[in-house]
Amino acid sequence: MVRDGVRSGAVNKEMRSSAGIQKEKEKMQSEREEKLRLLFLKFRRSETELDWNYPFDFCGSIYRLVSVEEVLTKIEPISQILKPNTFEFAGNKAIKFNMLAKNMPYSICLNWPVVTVITVNKV
Repeated sequence: MVRDGVRSGAVNKEMRSSAGIQKEKEKMQSEREEKLRLLFLKFRRSETELDWNYPFDFCGSIYRLVSVEEVLTKIEPISQILKPNTFEFAGNKAIKFNMLAKNMPYSICLNWPVVTVITVNKV
């Protein structure tokens, strides 16, 4: 019986250890998520106006490569990507007409200003 008691105690200790490891993993995941919330601003475009409502812009937004590649395949003529203004416009048009963002209502950007856009107009 002592043997069984030892085994039983070892199993209980192992179970407690596994539960502790799981709690530690959950805590670490929670801490990572909190850091991401501090680094990035996630927002629903439908609740925004003007510049914040573009699903495709060049003013500091962050995109997944696969999403940009999908937009690129829908831009016609492809020469529209040669200038930033026409690229941005053509990208938004491609997203709208091909409904590429229908299942992606959120955008994400850094949570503090890091980009300065200096507009130079050629007259």
